[in-house]
Parts: sequence; C-alpha cells; structure tokens
Amino acid sequence: MEFAVDIQDLTYRWPGNADFSLNIARWQIEAGKKVFLYGQSGSGKSTLLNLLSAVMPAKQGKLCVLGQDLTSLAAAQRDAFRANNIGMIFQQFNLLPFLSGRQNIELATLFGAKTRLAKLENISTITDKLGLSAAVLKQQANQMSVGQQQRIAIARALLLQPPLIIADEPTSALDSDLRDEFIQFLIANSPNSTVIFVSHDRSLAPHFDQSFDLFELQRRGVAVC
Repeated sequence: MEFAVDIQDLTYRWPGNADFSLNIARWQIEAGKKVFLYGQSGSGKSTLLNLLSAVMPAKQGKLCVLGQDLTSLAAAQRDAFRANNIGMIFQQFNLLPFLSGRQNIELATLFGAKTRLAKLENISTITDKLGLSAAVLKQQANQMSVGQQQRIAIARALLLQPPLIIADEPTSALDSDLRDEFIQFLIANSPNSTVIFVSHDRSLAPHFDQSFDLFELQRRGVAVC
C-alpha cells in the first residue's frame, strides 16, 4: 500500500510557547484518498498544514509526504518539493490583487520543474470546466466576486496536476450552494491526487472518503486512512 502521508511520533513545539505542542503518534493516508480534517481554532491545524506542506521543518519524529522524508530536506529543498508536488488552496485565496485572473493562475508555473508550456496547456481545460470566461481571466483579482476569486484559486492549485492538494478552510466565505459546488469540482478534477481538506464545519465531512478530528487524532494517536 502506498501512502501519501506517513507520520510517526511527530511532535512540534513552538519556541517560547510551552502551552502548545502538536503530537501525532501515527497517521497514514493512502495515496489518492480524499480526506476531511476537522480542526477548530487552537487545535494545531495551521501547524500541521505548515508541516505537511513543507513550509515549516519537522524536527522530531517522522514526516513522509509522497514518499519523501521532509525532515531530511533543507529549506530550499522543501520549497522545491512543495512547488512540484503540492497544490495549496487557502482560506483567503492568496491572489495578487492587481494581477489578472490568468496571471494569478500562471503564478503556479514559476517554480515547478516541468516546462512552462506543458503547464500552460492545462489552463484552458481547467478554466473551461470552472466556467471562467475570457473576460474574468482578464479582470484584476481585486475586481472579482468572491466566487470568481475562489475559482481562480482552484485553477491555480490544479494547474500542475499535483499528487497532493491541501485545502485550508477554502469554503468559509461561501454560501451552501457555492460551497458544495466547490467541493464537488475539487474532487471530480483531482481523481489521482490525494486531497486533505481542512475545515471547522463538520457538515462537509460526507463529501469525503474519510474524516478525522485533529483533537481526536492527537488523543488517539493512531489513524490510517
């Protein structure tokens, strides 16, 4: 069995903060699974996502993502690994406000190892499926509706066809119809990718293969998906 995420005895403590630590004895996610992770404020959600996405170094325990031991990588190597293997969708979308929709999507091509042309060929396919018109793609991000910004963020994350997609509270600003549409599109268009979708809204869990509560995950210590 191939695991997209393999965590063993992972502990992270913020320097100068003795009141919080992230402790996961074992967590494995099978490659290709769509996983819902419930995390309230203060549960360690942001810390875990930063570790999984190689933004922060894991210094104690084993953290393997897509077969790569992230604890063995230097900062520049972690950046390269993230650019080539992980699609990120953020709560605030993290679009550059004065770039057009298309330019924001193309930002994903700046750091990966594949050829720029090969990546750009995917744009029209993805934007067509998302219902992003040529007019919207030319529009500056700060002039778009929340729904349009959301679709641009999805397109950017899917452009590289990454083996792992991490979505951090991406539906918190959407109504129920747009929220369900977002999740359905994300799952339908990432058939070969492992998806970790994090939210404080438990009602979203039925959309996914399996779901976990981060507090329970730390307390129970072992989880295999």
